[in-house]
Formats: sequence, structure tokens, C-alpha cells
Amino acid sequence: VCLMREGHPLAAAPSLALADFAAASHVRVIAAGTGHGRVDEALERQGLQRRIRLTVPHYVALGDVLGHSDLIATVPERFAQRVTTPFGLTTRPLPLAVDGSVIHQFWHAHLHKDPGHQWLRSMVAQCFGDGTD
Repeated sequence: VCLMREGHPLAAAPSLALADFAAASHVRVIAAGTGHGRVDEALERQGLQRRIRLTVPHYVALGDVLGHSDLIATVPERFAQRVTTPFGLTTRPLPLAVDGSVIHQFWHAHLHKDPGHQWLRSMVAQCFGDGTD
């Protein structure tokens, strides 16, 4: 989804036009495993490209950055659900189709039966999983 502050000029409409999305000032998260390359690829197929104004290495500060600027970010919907209320943000559907991302958990075999590690994996799955295995 597209994430922005509640008072952002693009937040006034219930949906985003593709041209408005491409012309907006974007924050891009460049971290291993993120799907931001997919957004740029989908825009390129439409003959467009985003105006990247800020690149950050992770999502941690994204809520604060968006809450105090007119930047927008393309983020996973589950992430957006967790930061909208605390930072006064809102979401809009992306105006283009983007392939989804899959996140997996991996651990060393010697930790497979460790009770603390099992608990941690279950909490990660409960908080961030989609209910499928």
C-alpha cells in the first residue's frame, strides 16, 4: 500500500491516480528482501518512474519521517496497519499491480527444539504471518 501522513495532499482522495503516485516525492526502503524493486519495475512497464527523495536502510524510522513530511512510501500492508495510528498516517491502494513478497523464517537445526527459540518463532509468525505455512 501507499503510506502517507493523514494531511498529505494525496490523502484527500480515496484512491491515487498513477500519474500522481509517480509524481509524488517518495521514501524508498532499501533493505535485503524488500520488494521495492518490484514497484520500480511495475512503473517502468508503464513508462514511469518514481521521484525518490529519501532512501533509508530499514522501516524503523519510516513512520516518523512520513508523519512529518509530504513524502510517501510503498510498504507492506501489514507494516502499514501497525504504524498508521501511532504516527497519524493513512494508506491508499497502489495504483498499479505489484507482485507480492514472501517472508520466511530460517534457523539453525540445533535451535529447532529449543523452547525459547520455538516461542520466538511462534511470536514472529503470530505477529507477522498470514496464517499459511
